[in-house]
Amino acid sequence: MTAPLRLDLVVCDYRVGAVFDHYDDGGSEIFDVAEAEIVAGDRSGRRLRVLVPSETAEAKAWNRPGARFEVGIDAALLDGGSTLFAGAFDPGPEA
Repeated sequence: MTAPLRLDLVVCDYRVGAVFDHYDDGGSEIFDVAEAEIVAGDRSGRRLRVLVPSETAEAKAWNRPGARFEVGIDAALLDGGSTLFAGAFDPGPEA
């Protein structure tokens, strides 16, 4: 694990039920997708696609286009691409 990083994000868009994941065990899960932009620091301007479990308190927190908030994340997770699960942020936004 690398050093924790604080990010200042703005939610640009939110799509309900945008991703359906089917698991090998027969289960499935639906995710909403929040598009967020980093608006401060050396990563400013970078866009993130955040997969959020549908119909959860966590979804209510992310489903606020235009909202700005600070979240924490392991900096190494940002090296793997721009799609992350909402659980990667600690703490995440509050509803």
